[in-house]
Amino acid sequence: MRSSAGGAVGKNPVVLRVVKQFIQPNMKALDFGAGKFARQTAHLRAMGFNVTAHDYHNRREHDENALDRKYDLVFSSNVLNVQNSHAQLLNTVHKVAKATAPHGMYIANLPQPLYDAYRGMKPAEAAQKLEGVLRTRFGEVSRFPMAGHRIWICKRPLI
Repeated sequence: MRSSAGGAVGKNPVVLRVVKQFIQPNMKALDFGAGKFARQTAHLRAMGFNVTAHDYHNRREHDENALDRKYDLVFSSNVLNVQNSHAQLLNTVHKVAKATAPHGMYIANLPQPLYDAYRGMKPAEAAQKLEGVLRTRFGEVSRFPMAGHRIWICKRPLI
């Protein structure tokens, strides 16, 4: 995993840096898998953005109805790499696509280390597998050009 200064976690996580390039003041955003303290949600809210936190393990910040709405921007940081199985990965990507508005986008990363559904895979193989899963739920999937990081921008949800 990269250092806390500029990697997948810490004070300046990579997904948050990418989200800041796309988020606009009038957008509704969803932090899918916001984590125990929903730090990225809090950071974006402090900047004046409309961000909803969703995490099954965080009852304090978790919005129980978050997945019943559509969002202009959905993002997840360090979520897809910790799914327990391929079936759970498919289910998670399905939920994300369902929450993404037809005109919206989803931003995701695949940090190291790789866990669970990716156990034993080389990073390039896991990235290829994940991109295939993303393509089952989004009509447009592209890699975001950021050296040393695996980040995807997904548009046109197929749900």
